[in-house]
Amino acid sequence: MKLSLKSKILLWFGAIILISFILYGFLIFFVYSYNLRGERYIIALNEHPGLDQVFIERLRELNKSGPFGPPQLTILPPGLFMRMFFTITGGVLVIIIISASGGFLVLRRMLGQVEFITRNVKEIDDKRLHLRLNLKGKDAISDMAKTFDNMLDKIEASFKKQKQFIQNASHMN
Repeated sequence: MKLSLKSKILLWFGAIILISFILYGFLIFFVYSYNLRGERYIIALNEHPGLDQVFIERLRELNKSGPFGPPQLTILPPGLFMRMFFTITGGVLVIIIISASGGFLVLRRMLGQVEFITRNVKEIDDKRLHLRLNLKGKDAISDMAKTFDNMLDKIEASFKKQKQFIQNASHMN
């Protein structure tokens, strides 16, 4: 089964979006499991008989220090964690949606130019060498169309020279 360029590009965008969601899922899983592991870590410290209680008390003191003290060693409070989770999730989804939408708009424009070139090139023959694509832009497809137009200029000039030569040769006889 042969896929069109448009189908291939759409599949590629779909794969990129799917991979983005999978990677985002792993990120959220590890952040969430780290947060839960932090709770388990504090509980395990309290339950471990071999640990010095002075060490555990020192960790608790560090966690109780004010906003200008050393960084907290505990996990995020559940409410703050969920707010951050939903904020990050919303931000990532917005970025993915904007990126995908922008990609689809660029894709539609580029494929529209390719279809325009294909339609117009089919109309050009030896009687209609004067037709040009005249695509404006600074992208690769516009550059290709300009190169094609330059080639048509050269071919048309060659045909005119050949026609003029044949006319001149026929008048000499």
